Amino acid sequence: MRGNEIPPVLRKIFYAVIVGSITYLVTEAADQPYIWGITLSAFMGGVTLVVQFLSEFEARLAKVEGGQEKLDQEMKKLVSDQFKKVNKATELFGRAEEHELREDEITKLVQNWIHVQRNTVPLIKNFAHLEVTRLLELLRELAEGTDVTYDGEDRDWLLELTRVAETSIDATSLTTVDAGSSGYADGGLWGSDLGQHYLDLQREAIQRGVVIRRIFILDRMELLDDPGLLQVCRLHADVGVKVKILTPEAVPGTRKVSLFDFILFDKKISYEVTPASRVADVTKPAMVYTRLALRSTRVAERVKRFQDLWEAATDFGQLEKRDEQNPDFQ
Repeated sequence: MRGNEIPPVLRKIFYAVIVGSITYLVTEAADQPYIWGITLSAFMGGVTLVVQFLSEFEARLAKVEGGQEKLDQEMKKLVSDQFKKVNKATELFGRAEEHELREDEITKLVQNWIHVQRNTVPLIKNFAHLEVTRLLELLRELAEGTDVTYDGEDRDWLLELTRVAETSIDATSLTTVDAGSSGYADGGLWGSDLGQHYLDLQREAIQRGVVIRRIFILDRMELLDDPGLLQVCRLHADVGVKVKILTPEAVPGTRKVSLFDFILFDKKISYEVTPASRVADVTKPAMVYTRLALRSTRVAERVKRFQDLWEAATDFGQLEKRDEQNPDFQ
């Protein structure tokens, strides 16, 4: 109770006493018997008190009903939202199964994500968050069919696409990208662990029926006498890759000024790398960025480009014959 504020119960009693007193005075003025005055006074006071309590009860009941109605609406909304989430999750799981993504794989992904988030090491949690964000961004770009770009040299895309290729892999190998500073024997992609792993995966792809073609594009004629080139070509031929060599003078005129390194997977995705300018004493060029070209028009242009280069290139078998006819060539 604040200050001199009268309690509600005392206020109700006070009003009942006032009404009873007024009733008694009226009966006295009407010259009614004393017993009637007392009886009517008590009756009217009691009625007044009951009416006040009933009025307050009705107000509280209305308030409770209003609160209950609001609670019911909130509960219905909560249940509806939860059902929507369940339905959405069920729909997503159903679509995932339709597209051959196993339900247990999705469940494991969510479970592992929860376990990582429970980890008390902030570095691990932050690292996992960045990886999931990167994966989601990659999936979004793939779903939209836009080009996907990775700053620097990618390793995972190249190997994973080789693992999942179903029909064909058509690749170009520019000297400026895959060879070392002085030739194929001087470092380069095929002397690295990435190159060896990539070659092993190509062998596995061929064994499951994938046709692989590779064009080694030379930027200078003297590389024809590079024993490292012959060795790299033999490595590919031995695993079943169809190999050709394209010399500078044989490059079609329309392609001479626009050569770049790319790999076509199933003629659906073009994997492309852009090298930085190479300093003289650096054996392996740095890559500025890696791009996955997904747009059908761009991929179709790459298919046409590869076919032009393939038709202009020379079969590796001719280089082998040249080597056999020249015993001093090593």
